[in-house]
Amino acid sequence: MCTDPDGNTVHFHTAVRREGEHAADTGRRPIRYQHVTLSTADLPSMVEFYVGVAGFRISDQLADGRFAWLRSDRDHHTLAVVETGRSGGLDHYSYDLAEWADFKAWCDRLTDDGVDVVWGPGRHGPGNNLFVFFDDPAGNHVELSAEMEKFHDDRVTYVTRRWEPVPNSVNLWGGQLASWRRTSEGN
Repeated sequence: MCTDPDGNTVHFHTAVRREGEHAADTGRRPIRYQHVTLSTADLPSMVEFYVGVAGFRISDQLADGRFAWLRSDRDHHTLAVVETGRSGGLDHYSYDLAEWADFKAWCDRLTDDGVDVVWGPGRHGPGNNLFVFFDDPAGNHVELSAEMEKFHDDRVTYVTRRWEPVPNSVNLWGGQLASWRRTSEGN
């Protein structure tokens, strides 16, 4: 256990396996916890810590340096860091859905349960994943995601993509932004 530059407590552990974990109908629940996005006032220090100390790799970044997507396994990102002007804390957390059919079913379920969608559905440029956001009862932004881009060979040299800080980068399906998100283009 340690703390990152913003004072967030970081716990390292190996894979956790539980009997019966994959027995339930995945259309009724997410298949796993996918990633967390941290808010920061100092993105370079946070990226340096998570890459240099924790061993993450940078998958993609916004060209203005205000958002970085980091990976620790084959998924495009298992951690992201966004510069919001405030240090420490959660921007959002995300659960992985198995496929497009589950994604559609969850969008219908949110509607049926009276849960407002606050962003999406859409497809992110970085990660190329489907997304839909809603808020939990505590006001945290929750993302449901499917079809995340994968890295299958750690020996291949990968050049980090740099995305323009415009709405169409974070939502390829129309460019709308979440109400809490801003780009350096003033949106």
